[in-house]
Amino acid sequence: MVDSLCGCFSIFIFCTIILSIFLSIFAIFFVQGATTYIENTEDADPDTVVNLTKHFGSVGMGMLSLFKAATGGDDWTVFYDTVTELGPMYSLLFIAFMASYLLAFFNVITAVFCEKAISLAQPTLNELIHRRREKEFNDARELVALLRRVMGDSGTEGSTSQGRKSQRDGEHNTRKYITLKEFDTFIRSPEVEIYFEVRGLKSLSAKKFFKTLCQVYGSDRIDFATFISTCVRLDGRASTIDTHITCLQADLLKGNFDELTHDWSLHATNAHRKIDELKGCVASSHAQHAKQNPCNTELGDHASLALSSGSAKEAKDTCSPKPSWPGGLRFLPL
Repeated sequence: MVDSLCGCFSIFIFCTIILSIFLSIFAIFFVQGATTYIENTEDADPDTVVNLTKHFGSVGMGMLSLFKAATGGDDWTVFYDTVTELGPMYSLLFIAFMASYLLAFFNVITAVFCEKAISLAQPTLNELIHRRREKEFNDARELVALLRRVMGDSGTEGSTSQGRKSQRDGEHNTRKYITLKEFDTFIRSPEVEIYFEVRGLKSLSAKKFFKTLCQVYGSDRIDFATFISTCVRLDGRASTIDTHITCLQADLLKGNFDELTHDWSLHATNAHRKIDELKGCVASSHAQHAKQNPCNTELGDHASLALSSGSAKEAKDTCSPKPSWPGGLRFLPL
């Protein structure tokens, strides 16, 4: 409150100056009219002269009289009856002043002042961070209390080495874990159901959430600290930006999968082509050596039969001579 008032001080000074200018413009007209009336009217009513001198004897007095009439400091009919003696034009001018002040000027000044006060009352970034951390701390403390009250000592215990071992005695830290079966018992508690429903999770959704945690950590149990730290980050339903990011990630994964599939298809095609080329080389080699040695012909026939039937041993034992590849390379038995 004090910070808002201090921050609005400059706006308050600005509005005061604008109000003073507004009142002074109308006051000049009424003071000029009152002066002309007193100077030019010889048989003027003494009471009227006294009222005009009292209310509009100077610009400052005129501004004060108009301010009283506008803010309810005095009944505006008193000033209206005084101004009426100056003529119908000043009567209409006084009505225009009251209408413009109440319907336009006062509302605009109030709106500017209030807008500045509301903007200053908004929490800063540090305050928002502090509130967020305080909320997460309170949620974690409430969840720990629920785990202790519902689970008791039934949590599965396990010993895990500390990340930073003590150089003195190499202590081990005993953690408590919660399994899926224990989580089913935990989620059936009415208090736990209310805790998750407030954060936008039903019982079934909470169970799916726990299964997802188990899949992420590659285990069938989750320690209390990890479970609590993950739950306190649940903040209502997913926003539009969260859904959009999920869709973009899915499109990225699909693009990567399609690219990988295309690469594997190219590799498979190249492999089949090389196998066909190898078979062609084997066939051409057998055809070349068939004309030189009948045994090689028999070897080529039996080797081809072995290749077609998958009998590598038959192709090896058909004939002892090993034909040569073009270029001096020896034929390796299959």
